[in-house]
Amino acid sequence: MNKVCLVGRLTHDVNVNEVGENRVAKFTVAVDRGLSKEAKENAKQTADFIRCNAWNAKADLIEKYTHKGDQIGVSGKIQTDTYENADGKKVNVTFVLVENIDLLSSKRGQQNTFSVSEDDLPF
Repeated sequence: MNKVCLVGRLTHDVNVNEVGENRVAKFTVAVDRGLSKEAKENAKQTADFIRCNAWNAKADLIEKYTHKGDQIGVSGKIQTDTYENADGKKVNVTFVLVENIDLLSSKRGQQNTFSVSEDDLPF
């Protein structure tokens, strides 16, 4: 089974790029590690930064309705990919392929709670 659910905050505004006839949003979610106050004081890092890819309608939704700092929930599956960088070195990346998005709240304190999945879309 390959399933992941995350709740965190967007590290940047999301931009959608064209890939052939499809659109992809590549973004990062900062997920709090849930450390105690004492553990946070001694930790070098208190959040994990998880890369995510959302395609087509989900990409458009997250680009249109979210901004840097907004809290979102994503569920999907872990995938890995390999590419060659400009120096000719192989780079391995791990990311969440987004299946569902929950828009939870904005950094401005507004409650935007709603969810979308592929089944909810009219097209």
